[in-house]
Amino acid sequence: MMRWVWTICAVFVCATSAAAFEFVAPTGVSAGRTIQLSAPGPGDLLNLPVGAATVKWWRVETGLSRSYDLKDLDQVFAVGGYRRGNITAVLGYSQFGHSELYAEKLLKASLSLQKNPWSAGLSGSFMSLGFGGGYKSLNAAAIGLAAGWQRASWRFAASMDDINSPSFAKSDPARLPRISLHGEFVSGKSYSLLGRMTLQKNERAQFGGGQRILLRSSSALLWGFTTAPFTFGGGIELGLGSSRLTYSANYHPVLGLTQMISVSYGSIVKKTTVDDGLR
Repeated sequence: MMRWVWTICAVFVCATSAAAFEFVAPTGVSAGRTIQLSAPGPGDLLNLPVGAATVKWWRVETGLSRSYDLKDLDQVFAVGGYRRGNITAVLGYSQFGHSELYAEKLLKASLSLQKNPWSAGLSGSFMSLGFGGGYKSLNAAAIGLAAGWQRASWRFAASMDDINSPSFAKSDPARLPRISLHGEFVSGKSYSLLGRMTLQKNERAQFGGGQRILLRSSSALLWGFTTAPFTFGGGIELGLGSSRLTYSANYHPVLGLTQMISVSYGSIVKKTTVDDGLR
């Protein structure tokens, strides 16, 4: 009985992020929901469509996450992205939960255009909520916009999600637009500092911070935290030629541990470095 109580409570906690039609991303789990703007993954580009970091870029990624050690809150996802010239297109699908109890199915796509040092893009999402037991599912669609700017060691981006204030039913309150500000500072060949601030009417501001510590062979260690609610996490990325294996985790002081493992394949992942003038 207690297992089902915890399941229901956790679903309501997770509903805050689900309402924003946000696609799951491994780096976000481990690094305070921040995004590495200098080398975003395909899942990152669905939430923040500012374009891939290199011209000849493509990558597919799939993964599984488990929230609070509850199988009923498992989430699976698959996403792929491709950049040609100045245009980057990404398409992804995820499912949270199980159809016997509660399930969220999300289909999301983004398109972005880059013209250094600027970039801009849009995203579209379609989410279906299923409740099992033969109940009719609820559906809603959302639209988002984003823009970015970069120069040397600094990168900044901003996004507005749920611009159309989507709602799943007439009695369901509309999801108000959310504004997120992102930043990254790349320090030479050693690490990156990541930051995020999210604002929404009638909600507490949420802040996130993280660090990406670069290792050999396109690998990295990550850690970070969020506020409202407070969580902290960490992870590791292992670059193996054209492949990447990522383990991410974060911890909620009340609900417990969320873990994710993902595998991606595509353009060879290289370290993002900036000449800091040191030898």
